[in-house]
Amino acid sequence: MKNRLKRLNKIQIISLILLTITYILRIFNVLTDNIYFTTPLLLSTLGLIKFMAKWSNEGKTWFKKMDKNYNKNFTRKPSDALFFLVVAYVVVVAGIYVTNIFVENYLTESLFALYLLTIVYNYMALVLVDKTSEDVVKFIDESGKGKVERKKKNGK
Repeated sequence: MKNRLKRLNKIQIISLILLTITYILRIFNVLTDNIYFTTPLLLSTLGLIKFMAKWSNEGKTWFKKMDKNYNKNFTRKPSDALFFLVVAYVVVVAGIYVTNIFVENYLTESLFALYLLTIVYNYMALVLVDKTSEDVVKFIDESGKGKVERKKKNGK
């Protein structure tokens, strides 16, 4: 779990902390304006986009045949899944904000859903990246491919 949390970027950590504080203050009616909840939510969206940009790069497995051919690329499917996860998150959040224009107090009524959605999407992104990383390391260790290149790269 510790390794998984190290993958979060600073924007994600700050936005999740601010989102939690804002939600708690919202429950106790200390903050009544939606802008205080919107700012950490937008930061969370930016954090997820940066997370996707960092971790969805096509990873190297050090298996030359697999890395050269896009269709056989080991990390292509998880990278695509992470992209669609972030796009779905942005579409849902934007949909709630657009619905708020037409339905009065819709955003206020759906704050818990947005809070929970943000936590779930961040967790799902972490699990996806962590599982992909473990699969690549397992593949390299089991196949024996790339160990020599990895040792040269790490200086061992």
